[in-house]
Amino acid sequence: MALCGVLCGLSIVIMAASLVDPALNYCIPMVAGALLLVPSIEFGTGTALTAYAAVSLLSMILLPTKEAAIMYIFLFGIYPIIKKYFERIPHRVPEYLAKFAFFNLTAVAAVSLVTFVLTEGTLDDGTLGKWAVPLLLLCGNIAFPLYDYTLTLAVTLYIRRLQGPLRKTLHIK
Repeated sequence: MALCGVLCGLSIVIMAASLVDPALNYCIPMVAGALLLVPSIEFGTGTALTAYAAVSLLSMILLPTKEAAIMYIFLFGIYPIIKKYFERIPHRVPEYLAKFAFFNLTAVAAVSLVTFVLTEGTLDDGTLGKWAVPLLLLCGNIAFPLYDYTLTLAVTLYIRRLQGPLRKTLHIK
């Protein structure tokens, strides 16, 4: 439980870094969400979902700008936890179709919420007009496979190099 608490606190600190620059609203939740790989691997999906709920709630309460929190809640906080279920799909093509469907559905929901609730109908600062949201989704679809692959590398690194020392230090069986 202590490990999850520390990871939740670290996730909130990382999420607060989104205040530095609005462009980080889409990158910072990716990093904070990746921390949930550890409780997902060590303690299971239920514990990871509890940590996800805690970070989601605290992000909405503590962060003055909600865009990063919404991206975390809809997409980047939950994806590292459920990624393993997509990867149980027996063939690569249906696996990636399911991953991209999840990404696009949640990204559209998050961007719609941000656009119509938080920014009164526009994400654009005047330069991209009606193309702001489609371009954002296009960039997201290009970056998503890299994010997915990076999470796979993070899981591999954790299991091969970090899991043993962490379990020994924290007396996890």
